[in-house]
Amino acid sequence: MGVPKMLLPWGSSSVIETVLQHVLDMELSPVIVVTGANQSLLNEKLAQFVDRIQVVLNDQYENLEMFFSIKLGIREAIHQCDAAMLFLGDQPHISVQTITDMVALFTNQNASILIPSYNMRRGHPILLHRRHFQEILDMPNDASMKIFLANHEEDIQYLLIRDDSILEDMDSPEEYQQLKKKHLRG
Repeated sequence: MGVPKMLLPWGSSSVIETVLQHVLDMELSPVIVVTGANQSLLNEKLAQFVDRIQVVLNDQYENLEMFFSIKLGIREAIHQCDAAMLFLGDQPHISVQTITDMVALFTNQNASILIPSYNMRRGHPILLHRRHFQEILDMPNDASMKIFLANHEEDIQYLLIRDDSILEDMDSPEEYQQLKKKHLRG
């Protein structure tokens, strides 16, 4: 991107603030934010949420992939909750309705792993029952969610979504501009 994408403008705030506001609006708890690069800049944006979130630093962000950040978040949450919903920090456009539907399905169906799906493609956020937490923590730091999910195909339930927003993230300036045009109309 050339700039910290979590800090990019999104509506009247930033990308990370919008993601956090969606999560906090759902009253999900605890809310654990794993940071890495640009921590001091991120902390400025996160300061307004300090009484409602826990921040964990991934000091290995340059050496390890996203899975290590997931492990850090789960390590923090393991004794605080019955499930974890894994959000990407660069998806401010995920609808509150998608989150609501996932929580409802997870609760009503006693799901083990719940993933939103659009046209047979997995998206985010991913919801995991706590029974999987220790297994994830025991996996190598350089493993991946793809490996974990491949080992648990039979445990996965899908929530079918009617739009592709669950698949979209912003890894380039062009993707960022496209998402702004698509999701921030008016």
